[in-house]
Amino acid sequence: GNRVYRCHQKYGHGSVDLDTAFAKSCNVYFFHQSLKVGINNISQIANLLGLGQKTNIDLPYEIDGVVPNINWKRSKYKQSWYLGDTINSSIGQGYLETTPIQLLQMVSKIATGKNFSPSIINDENYTISNELKINQQHLDMLRKSMLRVLYKSNSINYNGGDDEFKMAGKTGTSQVISTKHNTENDLYKDHSLFVGYAPYDSPRFAISTVIENGGWGSKTALPISRKILYDLKDL
Repeated sequence: GNRVYRCHQKYGHGSVDLDTAFAKSCNVYFFHQSLKVGINNISQIANLLGLGQKTNIDLPYEIDGVVPNINWKRSKYKQSWYLGDTINSSIGQGYLETTPIQLLQMVSKIATGKNFSPSIINDENYTISNELKINQQHLDMLRKSMLRVLYKSNSINYNGGDDEFKMAGKTGTSQVISTKHNTENDLYKDHSLFVGYAPYDSPRFAISTVIENGGWGSKTALPISRKILYDLKDL
């Protein structure tokens, strides 16, 4: 339509590839890729990674979340799907809804290439089952991009880090309300997110951190997550 879609870098990031787009959080890269891939393919992979459905963790009040696609919007709103919907969904905005435990399960699946069921009760309920039905080469590309989020020198999150305990992950910033309606009220400030895992070469720990009204993911959720993972290092 007549809307211009931008990212946080007002004048753009120049020429970027997947690694750079991850490291610099370049939304425009993912806008373009989403239009090539299409929402139905995006929603299919999101479902394989556990979004849009309960993880069945042994806690009360878990919700399904939402992974939107053409049929979902037609069924719920009796409306057509637009390219703008695809663009919004590609960066986790629009109709998409997730929970922290879904994000944790997602990053664990990416890290290991396997399906599993999270549990807080005991180790017997924690199960790693079959291989994740996603091309392992594609997962490997994604892991490398997640690694560069924390270790690429021109990343907004750069920290030299510990070579023996490398972390991989992705920051996120979730809008509470549209920026154009934002106020100084703290309750309207963006939520700060980070998902990640460590060590990079042999994953043992995964983390999903949401700081309500915490602002940029790189400024709040990432430093907290990094500290937690380092505290687990010697377990």
